[in-house]
Amino acid sequence: QRMIADSAKRQFQAVLVYQLDRFARNRYDSATYKAKLKKNGVKVLSARENISDDASGVLMEAVLEGMAEYYSVELAQKIKR
Repeated sequence: QRMIADSAKRQFQAVLVYQLDRFARNRYDSATYKAKLKKNGVKVLSARENISDDASGVLMEAVLEGMAEYYSVELAQKIKR
């Protein structure tokens, strides 16, 4: 929450994450926070994934986030067994 509030104050221009799946717990949270950051002029960058700003980048980001959430849900199911 603090990062979002600070982004509104224009205190930084980008958020650097090791990998996109480290940014949020699920796709919904990721989309919500990225939209707020984008509104405030802040980019989310990945150190490991080179994602372009064009249409193919939007698709790639969605696929990577979907795969990460799938892995998380699948792992949780395996742990319950």
